[in-house]
Amino acid sequence: MINWYRTNDGKEQNYYRTTLHGALIVAIKDHMPTCDDPNNSHAIHLQDVHFTYRQIRWDHVIATSSGSYDLDDLGLD
Repeated sequence: MINWYRTNDGKEQNYYRTTLHGALIVAIKDHMPTCDDPNNSHAIHLQDVHFTYRQIRWDHVIATSSGSYDLDDLGLD
């Protein structure tokens, strides 16, 4: 489960949630701009994380709406 946060009125707010089932991390790529460059002083360490999964669910916590995808429903193996 991944909880997504934003700032609302100066406080952290969990506004979105992604839930994966049967998930595997298949790749991770790091990004770190050159810190010696003053133009990058605001930059932070980032990562791209790639997943495969059997099921995924998206929940908009604030709007109380959701959606999902289940590969098992397709009858593929």
